[in-house]
Amino acid sequence: MTTDATKYTRLVFWLKLTLGFSASLLFLIIFVFSYSKKVDPSFKVVTKAGVTSADVIYTAGSGVTAIVLGLILGNTTTSQITSTVTLTSDTSGRAGANDEANQAVELITDAPIPAGSSLELLSGNKVVLETTDTISVTGSGATDVALSIMEIT
Repeated sequence: MTTDATKYTRLVFWLKLTLGFSASLLFLIIFVFSYSKKVDPSFKVVTKAGVTSADVIYTAGSGVTAIVLGLILGNTTTSQITSTVTLTSDTSGRAGANDEANQAVELITDAPIPAGSSLELLSGNKVVLETTDTISVTGSGATDVALSIMEIT
């Protein structure tokens, strides 16, 4: 007899397996594409400790397309804090129906992070940043930030 808990556990297992497979497939596609086009991908980590007020963590440089692979926010305080992550993009001038300037959007707003723990954003998902696009973080208390990116020039 299969219980609801067993069904849920199986569902979670298959969802995690599917997510892992799709992330691996995306990485492989990016790797093959970059190799065939002779682009120069470089993997980087950007860290910042004790963020409280709005702080730009990363800005895509001139001629750079960056793919955000992961973002972890850590609470180093003894009480719960909240954190907001903002993507600011002024990219415009695209052809066709999407010829509109991008705007600043919050990827997560006032997300609670319990004392001494962390919050992982974009797990299995990716965000593309174009030249001058930024990722910024605001915390209600000391927030440590670790951002993993792949830059393509």
